[in-house]
Amino acid sequence: MFHQVCLLPEDRSLLRFVSRDMEQLEPLSVYEWQVLPFGTMCSPCCATFALQHHVNQHSQPDDPVKFSVQRGFYVDNCLQSLPTPEEAKLKELLSSEIQDLTDFHAWRYVDSASNPANNLTHGKTLTELVEPNRCSQGPPFLLLSKKLTVHPVGKKHPDSWNDLLEITAQELHGAADSVEPLTADDYRGAETVILKVQQDSFPEELCLLKAKKSVFTISRLLTLSPELDDSGELIQVGGRLRRSEDLEPGTKHPIIRDPTHPTTRLLIQHFNNQLCHPGPERGFAEIRRKYWILRGCEVVRRYQHACIDCRCLKARPVVPKMADLPPVHLRLFKPAFYSTGMDCFWLIEVKVGRRCEKRWGIIFKCLTTRAVHFLSSIDSFLMALRRFLARRGTPAKLFSDQERESCGRPLLKCLQTCSGSSPNRIAFHFNPPAASHFGGKYSE
Repeated sequence: MFHQVCLLPEDRSLLRFVSRDMEQLEPLSVYEWQVLPFGTMCSPCCATFALQHHVNQHSQPDDPVKFSVQRGFYVDNCLQSLPTPEEAKLKELLSSEIQDLTDFHAWRYVDSASNPANNLTHGKTLTELVEPNRCSQGPPFLLLSKKLTVHPVGKKHPDSWNDLLEITAQELHGAADSVEPLTADDYRGAETVILKVQQDSFPEELCLLKAKKSVFTISRLLTLSPELDDSGELIQVGGRLRRSEDLEPGTKHPIIRDPTHPTTRLLIQHFNNQLCHPGPERGFAEIRRKYWILRGCEVVRRYQHACIDCRCLKARPVVPKMADLPPVHLRLFKPAFYSTGMDCFWLIEVKVGRRCEKRWGIIFKCLTTRAVHFLSSIDSFLMALRRFLARRGTPAKLFSDQERESCGRPLLKCLQTCSGSSPNRIAFHFNPPAASHFGGKYSE
């Protein structure tokens, strides 16, 4: 739409750009836009003005198209309201009437690259339109064979084997909106139709077998002793089990499937989900009960390797790489307890004479040598700290968490008092609140 609006000569200098045409050694060339580009701030306004101006110059005052363009268009989007619900229903009926009067299977999807209507909307000049092109002569795909595979409009690609069976069964049964439920025979017939895609994968082998001839020596099916089933439409594995009475017919003579066909992938997906994402051997063995996929184990492995659920269930936990040791753990030439971690634990009962007293336990641990010093205190943390300093010496750094229920009174207040007025010049380091796991070795 934007490329249909030409720029005035005096405005082209405002939309310039430089380019080397992917040649690094070439000098920069300056280009000017001849038409309105997409992406500039003025493009929507200019395109809307050009559309309304064109309608005003080439329409009658009471033309409904003029009203729709002037009142219902925003850039290239049309949203029109109608005055009464009856008119809105009439518009809906007209659009649905087109679908009712035409056969659903007559509609086909055409991609943008092959759509001849795009010649008028992609900025074609009159000189280019005069020459023979797909708009005047017709698109090239109309000259192809009628056996060209196209997808009906509105039909989505099935995401699973059950969806494919459902769509095929509805097509064979009749209208999709039929009130009659599908029977088991309908689904069996749909499965047979799906299996007939062998005509696309093994056309030469199928013709030879129908003519009661052997397949070529270079055929992929030579080692399977291929033969036709009872209907004479499907190729199945031969073998010497046809006289077995205990095996199912599908087990004795499984249907041969092409590993590269899209329906084969849906079939593998169906068994994989039905068995809750098993190993490749388990899934392959279950498929072999009825179908014989060429290079089946390899195909199943490749599918499970791409399946997200299979990879999540079989994934092994990754051991993270350990970080470097902190400097306080590497004071090799310093005395013991130079860098000390401290932690308090819950009440313990200590027997003194004939009575029991509740005391708090305090652990001092050297972060370099892992030496441990244990003390117990009744209610004074400062006295316990002084006994530790008198016994082990003064540490340079003391690490602790911010536990607020230790030692009978708030430990944080005591530590802050020591840090501010201690003559020993100990550097206190506190873990974040409610993050005692930051302590590491001395908190274990």
